[in-house]
Amino acid sequence: MDDAVQMQSLLTSNPLGLWDVQQVEVHSGSQSTTQGRNSLAGAVVIRTNDPTFEPEFAARTNAGSFGQRGGSVLANGELIDGTVAGRVAIDYQSEDGYIENIARNEDANDKSSLNARAKLLIQPSADMDLLLTFAHVDNKAGTNAVNQSNGVPSYYKLSQNTDTKSDVKQDSATAKLDYYLTDELTLTSITSGTKAELDTVLTSTSQPVPTRLSP
Repeated sequence: MDDAVQMQSLLTSNPLGLWDVQQVEVHSGSQSTTQGRNSLAGAVVIRTNDPTFEPEFAARTNAGSFGQRGGSVLANGELIDGTVAGRVAIDYQSEDGYIENIARNEDANDKSSLNARAKLLIQPSADMDLLLTFAHVDNKAGTNAVNQSNGVPSYYKLSQNTDTKSDVKQDSATAKLDYYLTDELTLTSITSGTKAELDTVLTSTSQPVPTRLSP
């Protein structure tokens, strides 16, 4: 996303939000020569909207079943006349989930996600563009599992006396420099870094659930 590698646990625990996304590209086959390592089987490239010198503001809210709720906002505009433009986009989503932890009397697979991104476009001259991107992601997710009784799954019940929620935090930064040598030839330099942290419970203790004995 925006030329920064995304953490595997971030992608599997909760899908990335598409608020203020410009385009999604799916590259099949080996992409090591264009996308770097970890792309032997292909790559998914996501690009968000870049800052412009025109003022822009947008917001939205959403709600749904199982406690789904969220809000998003973005602001864009000129910071220094004809030289620097900035863009900020924030998206927050949460839901209670549909699985109940009967041992702790709480939601078992509730989720929440925060995606915040800031971009600076610097144009010191007509031949050079510098795009700086800073992104922060914080995803929390519960346990997507159920109990079974007599071999029959209880699809909406879970019995664990341990809080098994996972928390994934990721910060990334990208600096993209474009130098226009001619109208047909552009020299591009991309430098990026990603710092990620995963907190999760690897083991848990299950509580007994009522079992109906067969005659």
